[in-house]
Amino acid sequence: MKYRNSGMFDRYNHDHIDEYQADDRERMLSYMESNGFQRPRDVWFDNICRFLDVKMDPARSWMKTLKTQMYPDDAMMMELHLIWSFIAFCEPATSEDEFLLTQNAYCIFEGPSTEKINPITQKVESNYTEYHNFAPLSPKLIIVLRSHLLPSEGQDSDGLRELRKQFAVLIQSQHLHPDKAGSILQDLPIRPCHTIYAAPDITSATTLRASFRENDRFQFQCFKFSSRHTTLINNLFLEEAHATSSIVYHSRASLKQNLENYMKADIDGMKAIIDPLGKRHEYLITLEKICRDLGSSVSCRKTFIEPRFPPDEGHMHMSSFVALEVGMGLLKISGTERLLPRAYLLLKPGMIAA
Repeated sequence: MKYRNSGMFDRYNHDHIDEYQADDRERMLSYMESNGFQRPRDVWFDNICRFLDVKMDPARSWMKTLKTQMYPDDAMMMELHLIWSFIAFCEPATSEDEFLLTQNAYCIFEGPSTEKINPITQKVESNYTEYHNFAPLSPKLIIVLRSHLLPSEGQDSDGLRELRKQFAVLIQSQHLHPDKAGSILQDLPIRPCHTIYAAPDITSATTLRASFRENDRFQFQCFKFSSRHTTLINNLFLEEAHATSSIVYHSRASLKQNLENYMKADIDGMKAIIDPLGKRHEYLITLEKICRDLGSSVSCRKTFIEPRFPPDEGHMHMSSFVALEVGMGLLKISGTERLLPRAYLLLKPGMIAA
């Protein structure tokens, strides 16, 4: 579901490699040339076929096989999700709470994301950590994929717990602000399923893998989420839905409550506005209008980030600079929730500045 979602498809949906601008562009170019692919879109489709056709054996030899048959970066992504994470089925604890379904919900992850400029190449490099991935199945049921970087109840011995903690600190140190690179959902009340081995021999990690059998059994339970956890997950969905066109919900009362929670949420990095004419700000205004239609009087709690343009890097037309600076000022002093004046909307790049 994650790989077939719009987010992954949009990444590959190009007719020529020149249009592919993801951070793995050089590796993708090399892979396409070596394997005779003409369009990035064809790589995406071939990868899906490889995912579906791979024969997964208890010895996990499928991991090596998959890397030789498809784009290695995406083979590693599958390995990361299957081996270094676990799934849990979850439901809201109260009857009033519901999960929303946005168009890109299956592509949303919870975790820190950092962008840096490489001083040598002058290119923007991204680094992100996926602590949780989500797959809403219904308003009352969701699958959560949780990284083993995070502790889980009853999962580790003391030695493994300390090793996991050290590795998590190492991963966080790769972000711009390591102290803020943790998970806002670390306290989710979930844990891996209970495994019943057909031929148990778990004296060591090596013998554990050797003891895997096709007829091993897995006992899952459905964990209950508090309203706080359900709200946090829905907030993540709503935060990233600005590039989509629809939100699926079950009850109007639940939609109203979820939108109000998101509008009022004070979470670092959420609802940050850089471009007052951008899609994100337009999206937040639209959500406010929907809240009004549902009978709510809530106002969106936004954060305006003033643009800063380094003097020695690139150029910007004067009209664009003035538009951004004036727009930020108007938004800050305006006490009303409305679009900018028409005169401001007419300021576009290409106009002659006197």
